[in-house]
Amino acid sequence: MAVRAALVMVWLLSPAFLAILMLVRWKRTRHVRSQDKIDVSTVLGFAVVANWILFIVFLLKSQTPYGMVFQTSVLTHGLLLLSCFAAIASISVTPRRWHWLVANVLLITLWVTIGYSPAHWLKRWDYGSVNIDGHPTPASLYIGNPSDSEAEAIVLVHVPGLADYFLSFEEEKVRVATKHEYVPLPGGVWCFRSMRNMVFTDPLPSKQINEFRIASPNGVIAVKF
Repeated sequence: MAVRAALVMVWLLSPAFLAILMLVRWKRTRHVRSQDKIDVSTVLGFAVVANWILFIVFLLKSQTPYGMVFQTSVLTHGLLLLSCFAAIASISVTPRRWHWLVANVLLITLWVTIGYSPAHWLKRWDYGSVNIDGHPTPASLYIGNPSDSEAEAIVLVHVPGLADYFLSFEEEKVRVATKHEYVPLPGGVWCFRSMRNMVFTDPLPSKQINEFRIASPNGVIAVKF
């Protein structure tokens, strides 16, 4: 646990550390430059530091009495996009390009993993069964937690060749999913739309506890956990 916490802290602090280190070096060496002006490296350094500070503010504001709830917005979209542009721009910087590239890539991983994944990432889950009209059928299940509460989990049910469905544990409702709403990745799926912004509808009345029943053209799909 202590090693994991130390690695997380290194991951969290590394972008700012690298940027400040590069800015200090720039300040020490600028007297030998033919022209005393701000170059691309300096702009990248200030951009990394400013973006990192805004990420820390975002992290602190996400804490609630019920845990961590990360609410992304147009601002966070812009900051993530800024990190991507800065990472591309880092490649064109001649001195110490890898320092800038690593700093921006670390920022991207922070934004994606901490800021966005709770509402977009569903991991593979093997604790459920699916049947159609009482007959077992192969299906893949993925679960995501948009907040710290497990009771608010959302499950994606992928029935090959038939349909996909999102199930909301909190609302006990369902919605049809389409292929363009998510992309399969190793270990799970990434949902393009935030799970917090989904609108669900009532399923068929359940016959057992911990069961969702869905009407489909191929029959009644029952998902039991």
